[in-house]
Amino acid sequence: MSTGTRTNVLPVRNEARILNQRGSRWRHLVPYLVMVPALLFLLAVSIVPLLYSLVVSLLRFNLMNLDRTGFVGLRNFQLILESPDFWNSLRVTVQFVVIAVGLELLLGLGLALVLSRNVPGIAFFRSFILVPLALA
Repeated sequence: MSTGTRTNVLPVRNEARILNQRGSRWRHLVPYLVMVPALLFLLAVSIVPLLYSLVVSLLRFNLMNLDRTGFVGLRNFQLILESPDFWNSLRVTVQFVVIAVGLELLLGLGLALVLSRNVPGIAFFRSFILVPLALA
């Protein structure tokens, strides 16, 4: 008679799996690290000038003589709001925007309705309109 002995099999350590687990933390960080230069560029070209503009808006600023600047607070904004030229410019700008957006909306909707119909020769007309848009 033979006697059987039970042996426990130890799991084989997979070296590739261990390396994969170690590198997985870095693998998750790589996309964020790749974005850092782009975010720094956006910061440099958008947020820094915005903050500079806010600071300059609170100063008495003369482009002919940059040495004579002084803090005036919200006085610049008060002068703008009291100026009739500002209100006239604002009125003209709002009129232009309303008319331009309205016309573009009507023309675009009309063109879309024309291009959506199935009539003979519409393929040429669609190409005539859409190819320049695609190439621009």
